[in-house]
Amino acid sequence: MARSHSSRDLAWAGGILALVGLVAALAPGWAFLAVTLGIVALGLGCASLLLPGRARRAGAVVALVSAGVVALGVARLGSSAPDPTPDPGAIRESPAADASGDAVIGVEDASGDAVTGVEDASPIDPDATVVTYQIVTDGMSVTNLSYVDLVDGRPTMRDEMGVPPPFQHVVRVPSGSDLNLADLSVTGMGGATSRRTACVVTVDGETVARSTADGPYGLVTCAVPAS
Repeated sequence: MARSHSSRDLAWAGGILALVGLVAALAPGWAFLAVTLGIVALGLGCASLLLPGRARRAGAVVALVSAGVVALGVARLGSSAPDPTPDPGAIRESPAADASGDAVIGVEDASGDAVTGVEDASPIDPDATVVTYQIVTDGMSVTNLSYVDLVDGRPTMRDEMGVPPPFQHVVRVPSGSDLNLADLSVTGMGGATSRRTACVVTVDGETVARSTADGPYGLVTCAVPAS
């Protein structure tokens, strides 16, 4: 009798976990929990198949339902993952610095609303070369970020940690500057939850460098190529 009760308890436990996993798979943002619960329930269901009588039949049902929960959870995870390819129209700009080191007006976000920093009181050189860095990741943050900025006309390395993605920064190289554009680059590292990290560098709106890295803590570097 005790063995019969323990057999039914094993099947019941697997069934309950499978049902909870199914609910999690259908709830937005909880697909990862559905996969975990589904795997545990699948294990319990498979264990029940080794038991006699009703427990075996119940274990078969639990195993089938659990396999469906795992498949649904994996599908939801794949469909909910954002595309980490940088989209200039959807990236909010960090306070960008021009040649004088003062912040300039930001870019528009995806809704068309202006995302602004502090307006630069000095006139912007219309003939300046505009270099734009972009880093995106589908994780929680860019854990390590370094890029070459222009301060008082000189290239200066800046380092930041834990930057919320997506990141964008603009460097304006004044006309007549003897700066070698190949000295301008950006490096970013995704976080523990990142599945893909990407970087893009544009010069006057034209993409000149692009790189991607897969997996947690993926490291990407983009630089202006030597002319």
